[in-house]
Amino acid sequence: MHSYYPKSYDYYTDERNAFLSTPSQENYGSTLTAEIIILEPASFTEISEAIHALRSNQMVVLNLMKIDFEEAQRCVDFLAGSILMINGTVEKIDEKIFIFAPYSAEIIAEHQQNEDRGSQ
Repeated sequence: MHSYYPKSYDYYTDERNAFLSTPSQENYGSTLTAEIIILEPASFTEISEAIHALRSNQMVVLNLMKIDFEEAQRCVDFLAGSILMINGTVEKIDEKIFIFAPYSAEIIAEHQQNEDRGSQ
């Protein structure tokens, strides 16, 4: 009998005895889930939550609309230095909205896609 699932699938039974299949971890590693944390800090003191998320390989969308320009700039500068230390990337989405990604994630912006198409 031909199986529709590759040999890399593991089969197991859950608590309800329902027959389930999941992709093997050895083929996909820990890339099965990606988490994005959305933060709207009210002050610079709340930025440490973003640092913890980045160190846990989570992407962070930082909305700084609630704080004044100087404090927002301080937050971005601090996180930009942090993201540099872990070889991550940062992209500006809007005037006070940024996305920070650890090394394990990739941000593909529209302007990058246009540049890639032009170089081919």
